Amino acid sequence: MKKLFISTTDNIDNGTAIAYYGVVTSHIVAGTGFLSDFVASVSDFFGGRSGSYRKQLESLYEDAMEVISDKAHKLGANAILGLKIDIENISGKGMSMFMITAIGTAAKIEIKDAFKNDSPNKTITSTLLLDEIAKRAIMKTLSENVNNILPSKAWDTILKSPDDEYIIPLTKRYFQVITHAIEYQASYIDNFEKNYDQFALMSNRSFLIKAIYKELEDNNTYHNAIKCINKYQLFDAKAILELIKNGFVKQAVSLLNIEQPYYSNEDLQYMKLIIDNLEHLPDVGKREIVKTGIFSKDSEKYICQHGHKNDIDIEFCKECGENIKGLERIDLKNIEAFKQKVTVLGDLFTDNR
Repeated sequence: MKKLFISTTDNIDNGTAIAYYGVVTSHIVAGTGFLSDFVASVSDFFGGRSGSYRKQLESLYEDAMEVISDKAHKLGANAILGLKIDIENISGKGMSMFMITAIGTAAKIEIKDAFKNDSPNKTITSTLLLDEIAKRAIMKTLSENVNNILPSKAWDTILKSPDDEYIIPLTKRYFQVITHAIEYQASYIDNFEKNYDQFALMSNRSFLIKAIYKELEDNNTYHNAIKCINKYQLFDAKAILELIKNGFVKQAVSLLNIEQPYYSNEDLQYMKLIIDNLEHLPDVGKREIVKTGIFSKDSEKYICQHGHKNDIDIEFCKECGENIKGLERIDLKNIEAFKQKVTVLGDLFTDNR
């Protein structure tokens, strides 16, 4: 198996990521037994280094790296970026278990030319030239009339080298195709969806989130955007918080039950901020005194943001189902479930300190 580039950061020196294949993980667990626990504790007590523990950890580390590297290779990657290693010692009943977890992003790295851009010795291969010509032709097609058909050869080029520059225009075209499906042949739509799925799984996750979350702001693409975010597990607490702050509360709440591959402590902090913002939403409806008729007494009514009038004791509008905050019953259920998830996640981080 060809050796991978491994980095604990998001980049490789003198290299550029040209494709991302998603998160890869490995979890290796092994028992040490009572005797080795005892020997290790004695060694630690006298200030020595526990050989049994050290060998166990080294073996677990090698196994974990072998598993995660194999997964990355099978995806077509030649690198693992942002590698994180976590080691846990789970003890109980006179026994001890070691678990080592390795997690990172499988990627394809292109090593840059060692020569400077202005070097007289620099050369450009014909392959690079043809690829750049094809890329520019594709970008032109995507930027022009949305009804322009993207040919199969274009997809071959895109999937061969899924450049970040494709993400925004290709995502816009994808939503154009699936939102206005009646304007396209069924075979073209199926092929576009299949290729876009493959492209999305290979793309830079942060760029993809930015592109798809933007579609949440358009009423025509809103529902399809939620489906995509769910399909590709693109839950992003920071992006959801921004939606709430920008007034797209319903869209944000619709994303709360979507998962992501793994969570960091930073995610947890943003998730807590989401809850805080949802608990302090401004009223979009109102309560006011209205006249119901010439000879009728004035009465207090709840008027939703769409102008529907309801009796004051009605929490959810009989017409649209929204409360004074603009939320429906299903939204409140999603929020409560999200609060529970945040509580459990917080407990897990506390327990693993």
